Amino acid sequence: MASFTYQSLPGKPNITRMIRLLPNKNENAPIECSIFDYDLSEGGNRAHSYEAISYCWGSNVKSEEITLSGCSLHVTRNLHAALLYLRDNQLERTFWIDAICINQADMNEKMKQIPLMRSIYAQATQVNVWLGEGSDGGEEALEGICSLAEPEQDQNKTEESIAEYRDACLKLLKRDWFHRIWVLQEVGVARSVWVICGSVQISGQAFCEGLSKLQLPLDFLTRVGSVAYLISGASFRPKYKIDSAGSLSIGELVGLYCNRQATEQHDKIYALLGLSTDPRVPSLQPNYETPWHEILKNVASYTFPESAVQTWDGIESAIIEGKGWILGNVHNATNDKERYGHQKIAIDFSETAKTLRYDEKWESVWVVRACAELIQDGDIIYLMQGLPQPSIVRLCNDHFVVITPAVTPKKSSIVLSSAESDTADLQDILLRWKIPTSEARAELEASLPLAQMTPDFRESNTKTQSRLNNIALIMAGMVKQIQESKHSEDSHENKTIERIVEQSGKCVPGVEILRALAGYEGPQGIIAMKNILQRRGDGVEMTEEVVKAAVSNKSQGFEMLSLLLEYGGQKIPISEEILVAASRGKPSSIRKGGIGINNA
Repeated sequence: MASFTYQSLPGKPNITRMIRLLPNKNENAPIECSIFDYDLSEGGNRAHSYEAISYCWGSNVKSEEITLSGCSLHVTRNLHAALLYLRDNQLERTFWIDAICINQADMNEKMKQIPLMRSIYAQATQVNVWLGEGSDGGEEALEGICSLAEPEQDQNKTEESIAEYRDACLKLLKRDWFHRIWVLQEVGVARSVWVICGSVQISGQAFCEGLSKLQLPLDFLTRVGSVAYLISGASFRPKYKIDSAGSLSIGELVGLYCNRQATEQHDKIYALLGLSTDPRVPSLQPNYETPWHEILKNVASYTFPESAVQTWDGIESAIIEGKGWILGNVHNATNDKERYGHQKIAIDFSETAKTLRYDEKWESVWVVRACAELIQDGDIIYLMQGLPQPSIVRLCNDHFVVITPAVTPKKSSIVLSSAESDTADLQDILLRWKIPTSEARAELEASLPLAQMTPDFRESNTKTQSRLNNIALIMAGMVKQIQESKHSEDSHENKTIERIVEQSGKCVPGVEILRALAGYEGPQGIIAMKNILQRRGDGVEMTEEVVKAAVSNKSQGFEMLSLLLEYGGQKIPISEEILVAASRGKPSSIRKGGIGINNA
């Protein structure tokens, strides 16, 4: 047969191609299809009667041959296996399949078809998720997940089922489909989802209910939980309308899914546009000819419109310089047991947040979707000037990294006036926002200083020192905030203080943090103080303010001072004022043990 040749699509909007998968009673017969142009805007009140397939290409080697409108077309082995399963023995079925319905060799056509994918998957009668062939226990795993979804009165039997299917299910959930970024849009707009592995097919709802009972490990939460959440919403979605939009901003979507895999780095953005509520602005339109660092700059500039953004060729991070407010920190981040793929985070609001009344506008406990990087105790709630949604950021050595550019907090009924935002001082802050090529690489580089992450970034020595001093003040403020919070006796206090110390690295001036820790009246203050002194060694600056804070500590001044003497030795300034303060504190404690001011 002659090789299939694509004809150009008509110039009208909303035109794509569909294939008819022809029936055959012989399961091993060659695949035969016909292809035709299809207008997505036609239909009126009548539902479209085509299906769509969500699958992974697997190997790019197109080793299998099918017949398409009387001509030969080569496809990947995984797609060929899916077509064999989906073929009926009596009736033809109509499908949209990206590898066949889009001319993959025509980049211009791809850029025009990508914006239609939301409409294609949203209007399909059903979306068939093909996980692959049933080898390695895949079929048994899918059957096991389905059995867990069944109403079960006997709790012991449910636990036995979990134990029986758990290993096979974990292996199934490691398949490529759960890692890929394009699948999110494909199931995120669908109104009916079926999950298929080999010869086993179950409904998307049963798949999600079974997963929720499987008690998955934490590392599966962001990868599997997030896509399961999208599948579970399929049956509740209203009928699709042309040009309708999603419910999340592109910034929030990137924060949720940036660690997923894509063949083209550009797809880390383009695959999410169909789920986005943002308008179709030129800077976000698919264009594979634009270098990646320019795409990243466009997205960062769109997400943080009042900030200065820099990107560089070959660097996966954007540097964002802007102004905003530190509104608090996370003091208790846990997995939400009631909503799979979500986290519950408790917020300690800062004095700035209280001045701006955000502690009244937002409730103190938020339920948020699990981000690509899970939110941790000690992460910071930061509101960039001009934005309605706060970001969640984390100290990384000598700068802040973006965990998610935007998150939707749980709100109360209060509405702030625009004038109220002028009642608190803005802070300059520098953020690094990275969209990694792989999850492993993101973890490897998580704690590196800014100069190693973005070697082309330049700033004056004065500006660098000002930035580091500002970070020290922010971290010291967090320590003080935790100390004064009603949650200060909470068990999560330990993790929060420990992370503040671990994240501060050696570049940030330690004086402000040391002074805050020296005055911390709780057991974690001693642990954190010892940790930071050990980490920084001779690089710790011992000022009179730090020693004063230690000797003024009512509950453990002696212990704090002993630590400073142990690590600081002759460097510790002992003035008459400090001696007086010490004598007013716990004189008997200061004299005992042979370690004290006399020895200094």
